[in-house]
Amino acid sequence: MKLHRLILLLTLITQLGYSQTQIYTHYGVDEGLPSSEVYDIYQDKKGNIWFATDKGLSRFNGYEFENFTTENGLPDNTILDFYPQENGQVWCYGYHSQNLFYFNDEFDGFKNYKHNNVLKNVIKPNATVKSIGFNSDESINIGGYGIIGLIEIDKNGVYKNNYNLDKEVLSDEGHRLMQLGINKLNNVLFVIYHEKYKSTSQIAVYSPKMPPMSGMSLIVQNTEQYLLIDRHLGISDKKGKVKYYESNNYPIGIKRINDSLFFAGYYSAGAEIRHTSGKIIQKFLSNKYVTNFL
Repeated sequence: MKLHRLILLLTLITQLGYSQTQIYTHYGVDEGLPSSEVYDIYQDKKGNIWFATDKGLSRFNGYEFENFTTENGLPDNTILDFYPQENGQVWCYGYHSQNLFYFNDEFDGFKNYKHNNVLKNVIKPNATVKSIGFNSDESINIGGYGIIGLIEIDKNGVYKNNYNLDKEVLSDEGHRLMQLGINKLNNVLFVIYHEKYKSTSQIAVYSPKMPPMSGMSLIVQNTEQYLLIDRHLGISDKKGKVKYYESNNYPIGIKRINDSLFFAGYYSAGAEIRHTSGKIIQKFLSNKYVTNFL
């Protein structure tokens, strides 16, 4: 899996009315971060900011960083994403160990998923988890790059593979059915696939411009639209119809601002605020690698 180096800048934009002047404070290893390789950012209910890195997790209280590694109970030091749940738990996935674990918003340590042994048996070593969601019946849904269909494990550890295709039509060239995100409000399951597939009431299918890759992302923008990255920046409706935005830059990060505005970050090309219509409202961090926003 290709890891993008992130120059982390926490940005204070004084008005979302988009003044052209921003104040930037840079935090890096010298300031206490465990690594300059930062993949995801999360803010808990107390206002602490968490960072997922290739050298563990880090919690910033506004003054100092507290770093956590395998010596502090993490199953893995390479953590790519945070998956906050409605019950206050924040789930994470250890990339190398292939273990799920979580911590509570009211932090009281790290706790391993009780069915990690089941998970290891069904996820290939080169797969990348892209979404994790718990259901009201305590089952868990997992999907992502290199995961065919949607993994479901119930509260007793019983595994099911949903929305899978006949393996005879799959190839090793990325022609995969992938789950990238679940919108709990309308129970829409988004997938990406190169071949024809009959859609059901829970599945929206679209064909990307390029073969799928581990850096793919999808987030809910509003009740009707989803932002996505599949080597290009685009927006999709619930039926899988995609509109791609014009850009010569390689997108590596997206984050919703409100129903009509979002951040987009690029590989060595800074970041911008865009309207869903495609209009660029503001550009900033010129020539930086920007993978995430808070």
